[in-house]
Amino acid sequence: MQNIVEAFAPSGCEEPLCELLKNRIQSKFEKVFVDNLGNLAASSGDGRLCIECGMDSTGVMVITPNDEQIRFSAVGNIKPKDIIGRKVVFENASCGKVFCDNEKDTEDAKLSDLYILLDEGSVKKGDFGAIVPDFSEEDGGYTAYGLKNRIAAAAVCKALENTDCAENVTILFSAQKRLGARGLRAFFGVHSFEQIITVDGCTDDGCVIIAKDEKIVANPDLRKKIETLAQEKNLDAETVVSENNFHLEQIAVSCGAPCAAIGISVLCEDGEPERVSKADFDTSVLLIEEILKGCEKKCL
Repeated sequence: MQNIVEAFAPSGCEEPLCELLKNRIQSKFEKVFVDNLGNLAASSGDGRLCIECGMDSTGVMVITPNDEQIRFSAVGNIKPKDIIGRKVVFENASCGKVFCDNEKDTEDAKLSDLYILLDEGSVKKGDFGAIVPDFSEEDGGYTAYGLKNRIAAAAVCKALENTDCAENVTILFSAQKRLGARGLRAFFGVHSFEQIITVDGCTDDGCVIIAKDEKIVANPDLRKKIETLAQEKNLDAETVVSENNFHLEQIAVSCGAPCAAIGISVLCEDGEPERVSKADFDTSVLLIEEILKGCEKKCL
């Protein structure tokens, strides 16, 4: 969990996390590859069902590399008030901290009001940076900035490690998911599957099976198969109509395959690190394990 959450991987610069995930899962699969957009895919057997999760996070990109005040652009959706005072690390290991021009009015701060002061190192225009997550594990849960972006990759990776083999399945750790789901749209545009299940962090309560996200309805038949797996193992996984975007529409438009979604509850409060309970994470891992077993038996 900690290694995945802390790995440097802002959208468009996922190589360090991609390499970490590849090394952890490649022994389970017949074929592992990274495509031109940076998606990491692994498959065995007929690979007819795909489990997708994002591996990138939001970040920053240097606009003006002035030593005094480094101005930056957001990579993905960042709330300015949430990153004021937080540490930033760049790809070359330079690091600094985010400040605001008007410290008395940080609630209404715009991105243009923010700047980074470096503690050490140097940066140039176009360099990627990531907000330091400050991961911690305590009180029956996990806490970190940006946890919502990485929790699904951690759960899928853990499920794979707990499973003896991964047959008749493709795992996709998609790149640039926080930039309009570019990675998964490109991947599913050229690779065909019979069924697709996407996993992501969400603001719903618990481990949840998505009946509908903010855009479209999940495939009812595939959703019911996931519900049956959860019920058979007495997993505490509730079916919900979610206001979160699980990118079901982008997946459906890209490849036309039946798609469903699993959500992992992430508590997000303004100004506070995001938090996932160990119980919700473990339930999600167990549900993904059952899906992997179902693929092996070809009953999904």
